[in-house]
Amino acid sequence: MQLDLKEIANGAVQELFENELGKILENIKDPNTSLKKGRVLSINFTFKPLQDDRDIVSVEINTKSTLAPVESIATQILIDKDGNKLNALEFNKNAMKGQQTLEEVQPDNEKEKNIINFKAN
Repeated sequence: MQLDLKEIANGAVQELFENELGKILENIKDPNTSLKKGRVLSINFTFKPLQDDRDIVSVEINTKSTLAPVESIATQILIDKDGNKLNALEFNKNAMKGQQTLEEVQPDNEKEKNIINFKAN
């Protein structure tokens, strides 16, 4: 009689395979991973004789999947010095170095008095 993969360890090999396959399928569907990189599923059997007559053999079974890593993202930061303190801000590609956005401009108290709010209340 030969061993049947579906029957070894009461079906545990099949269960291990399905668990790793699930990880691979999720990794493939993840839009943050590479479309072109291959994924690998390995099932390893380690056989060790338990007695001198070698009639009984211990079998250790494990699975491993190699997934595609999440792809890196890139941005740019600007480093500016304010006195002795260094500041880092994410570079806005639509702005020029030294240019401020409206959100960054804070009116001082004197100018704030002259601001008229045209939004309807």
